[in-house]
Amino acid sequence: MSEETTIDTYSGLRLDFTAPTPESICIEDIAAGLSKVCRFGGQALAFYSVAQHALLVRELMIGAGRTDLALAALHHDSHEAYACDIPKPLKRVLDNTYERICEGLDNAISARLGIPRFARGSEERTLIKEMDDLALDIESNRLLNCAGRATTESAPPTTIEVIGAVHEIMGCAEAERAFLDAHGASAPAVV
Repeated sequence: MSEETTIDTYSGLRLDFTAPTPESICIEDIAAGLSKVCRFGGQALAFYSVAQHALLVRELMIGAGRTDLALAALHHDSHEAYACDIPKPLKRVLDNTYERICEGLDNAISARLGIPRFARGSEERTLIKEMDDLALDIESNRLLNCAGRATTESAPPTTIEVIGAVHEIMGCAEAERAFLDAHGASAPAVV
């Protein structure tokens, strides 16, 4: 473990970005980290955490009738607990280093928490991405000063009305607790 590539986490574990291991992953670190990372590069009209975004993607997945993908949907951005949320336009100009780091983190998180990993292009990964995009549309309509740029017309209006109306902005502690609760409710029972 190199001191130059290692971070200390909320729980006291140490995580090396160049070689993350399942043993360096802790659900409490993920929940705490995601609850304190703001979406949209901090440019939202109000603080809105990645934890709350993950909860919305999970809710949308459940609403789509795919409870079997609820845990994977909840954790689709869990690497951001460690690597932060990078706005998509910035990701496009970066080389693939950030993507490789996130892939290593996702592998360690999946192994530690028993979250299935789906191949690129698989039906499951495509559906998670669709719910992620729908959440982005809902969030950007409510949280960015760019009304009309999102593509929510592709989603059923009732979904947007229901989720948009009930999805009130949470504080960090509330989002952290809700994320942990959702993880517990979605995780497979250990026998």
